Amino acid sequence: MPVIQKNEPKDLMNIGPETLEYLKLLNIETIEQLSTEDPDHLYLELNQLTETQHEYRVWDIFAALIDEAKNGKQMPWWEWTKVRKRRLREGSFCAD
Repeated sequence: MPVIQKNEPKDLMNIGPETLEYLKLLNIETIEQLSTEDPDHLYLELNQLTETQHEYRVWDIFAALIDEAKNGKQMPWWEWTKVRKRRLREGSFCAD
């Protein structure tokens, strides 16, 4: 069975049309670029660019995408909700 190379964000597990548009707004065009990012930074930058406070699940999705881009590990985005909720309780989340 041939190995499928993942080169573009659209190839990642948790990507949908809306998230793909967000990445385009953020000038993220490759998985390599995504692998160097931080979900806090992307979430805050997206909010600033769109002048909108996006739902927190957008952070969860960014975290899942970045983790997959860095490690190749596919996890549903909602697994990151636990991390975000813990950070919200601790007061260390990037927005509240």
